[in-house]
Amino acid sequence: KAVDKTDTVVRDIEGLLRGNNRTNGTCDVTQNSYDPTLCIAFAVFIGLGIIFAFFGYRLFRFILFLTAFLAAFVVVFYFAYGHLPCDWPHPALIALGLGATAGVILGVFAACYFYLGIFLCGFALGAVAALSFLSYVHIAYVEHHSWLPIVIIIGLGIVGGIFALLIQRPLLIIATAVVGSYLMIMGLDYFVENAQAFAYSWELVSGHARFPNCAATWAMLIAVPVIAIVAAVIQWKCTAKGKDHKKVIKKSRKGDDIEMDYPGRSPLLSDSD
Repeated sequence: KAVDKTDTVVRDIEGLLRGNNRTNGTCDVTQNSYDPTLCIAFAVFIGLGIIFAFFGYRLFRFILFLTAFLAAFVVVFYFAYGHLPCDWPHPALIALGLGATAGVILGVFAACYFYLGIFLCGFALGAVAALSFLSYVHIAYVEHHSWLPIVIIIGLGIVGGIFALLIQRPLLIIATAVVGSYLMIMGLDYFVENAQAFAYSWELVSGHARFPNCAATWAMLIAVPVIAIVAAVIQWKCTAKGKDHKKVIKKSRKGDDIEMDYPGRSPLLSDSD
């Protein structure tokens, strides 16, 4: 029974990624079906989105870990799922495992090396902006140039990462608000219309997207920037007020210096040298 349940979950995940839940000509949400495991997964999306959007800057170090985890997870999962041999059992499950492993490793690095995490926050902002841009690009042109979405996402991601390093506090607030609103809406979308907006986002990356024909899908996509603006204002006025991420960096460096100079250890150079 456990194996059958795993097979069902894997089929549901693969169905989402292939856009099987996207309807052609009808938008009847009463036909939605839900898997308990996917319900939990998308509920986690909503929870993480709320944390990102409204408390992102306040929880600076934790957000750096989550951003790096999600970035590595998405990249590794995307390439692993697309290139694993078809005859392997459960390629989606294997890709999930590889993505999670890479996510934990990069997340730890980002939490330890702050500027890497800040760059990745900016990169995530650029990636979401690229998805928004691709939503309005002529679909036929993208389909004939399947490499174009990846180039646009990477290009805007790098630009966002550089700006995040140059203008840290404002960009971190904006980035966490935008990424958080995107995660929140993608999670909510599963319960509203079986993740059609989520499937559309995945299709945009693959370069084989079809314009959504459901009002609910467009409502979900439009809600992302609206919630992002509200979240950024709330952070700026409330949750991030009086907070400075540079103090966290200085405090961490000071702690490292204390550990390097613990009592009883002879210094490499004394004042008399």
